[in-house]
Amino acid sequence: LWLDYCLTVCLNYLIENIMIKKLLIVAITLISIKTQAQDIISASFFTGSYQDLLQEAKRLKKPIILDFTATWCGPCKKMDKETYSDELIASVISLKYFAYKVDVGTFEGLEISDRYNSNQFPTTLFLDYNGKILGRLKGFYPPEYFIKILEMNQHRRRGVLVKEEDFDELITGL
Repeated sequence: LWLDYCLTVCLNYLIENIMIKKLLIVAITLISIKTQAQDIISASFFTGSYQDLLQEAKRLKKPIILDFTATWCGPCKKMDKETYSDELIASVISLKYFAYKVDVGTFEGLEISDRYNSNQFPTTLFLDYNGKILGRLKGFYPPEYFIKILEMNQHRRRGVLVKEEDFDELITGL
C-alpha cells in the first residue's frame, strides 16, 4: 500500500511537471510565431546608405519611396504604426518599391531633406529609379487612402508615374 501511494505521488508529480513543461513550450512557440508575424507585417525599408539605395534602385529599375521622418514627430510615429504596418501596404511596398526612411535628425537626413525641399513631416516622396520626384505627400495618410495611391501608381506605366503632375492628378482623383 505504501509503495502504491509513493508511485501514485511520483507519477502525479511527473505528469504535472511534464504538463507544465509542455505548456511552457507551447507558450514560447506562440510568442515566437507572433513575433515573426509582426516582423513580416511591417514594411521593409532599405538599410544601406542613400547612395546605395539609388544605385540599387537604378540597377533593378525599381521606384523609390522616401519617408521623411523625425524621432520627435507624432504624425510620423502614427504613419509607422498605422500605415506602414498595414499588411497590404507592407506587401506592396516590399514587392514594388525600394523604401527608405530619411531621419531628419541626422546630418545625412538633413542633406537629403534639403535636396528634395522636404520641410514638413512626415513627407512621403515617390521617385523614379533615377531619383526624380514623381509625387509628394505631406502629413499623415491613413492606410485606406495610402493603399489607393500605391495601387493607382502601380497601374500607371508599370508602377512608375512619368512626372509629378501625373501624381497630382492621381491624388486629386481620389
